[in-house]
Amino acid sequence: MKPDLTFDADAHVYRLAGKIVPSVTNVLRGVVPQWMASEWYLQRGTAVHACAALVSRGVDFDFDPQIAGQVQACRQWFKDFQPTVLHVETRVFSQLYGFAGTFDMAIDRDGILFLVDWKASISKAIQWQLGAYAIAAKESLGITFKQGFGVELRADGKYQTGETYDLTRAGREFLAILGAYNAMKRERVT
Repeated sequence: MKPDLTFDADAHVYRLAGKIVPSVTNVLRGVVPQWMASEWYLQRGTAVHACAALVSRGVDFDFDPQIAGQVQACRQWFKDFQPTVLHVETRVFSQLYGFAGTFDMAIDRDGILFLVDWKASISKAIQWQLGAYAIAAKESLGITFKQGFGVELRADGKYQTGETYDLTRAGREFLAILGAYNAMKRERVT
């Protein structure tokens, strides 16, 4: 039997079987310096992600004109890439390793499964995020994702599809980051 996963959006807290577990985002934010962003960028990112989820689901919607370029870029990516969308904004967890998160999208393209993450700018650290989601998706959904990439949605209406990462390797590397995060929390090193 799978444990219950709950999420408190206001506090950004996941609970697995009632116990608080770190989110993928918090693990990376706690160890990888470039994972930090200001509150303004976080709020804009939340709005862009919400719109990208609606685009992914094929829903018409109104949006703030300040993110019109990112919405246009997302729509263009779908038009150009033409993926089959499998999951959108899906919560996953690893009871074995004690973490949880919500991945942006899972797609099938020509019979290959990919995890996809929407970004304002892509860094190499995205591979560890996707690797974590791959571990959690296998455990909580029973789906194996071996590849993933980010899509940078730009304010000028253009997008860039990032490098495709080996999520098996990236997942192992995320577990090393998780180990460092857990040790830092235990020893109260921040």
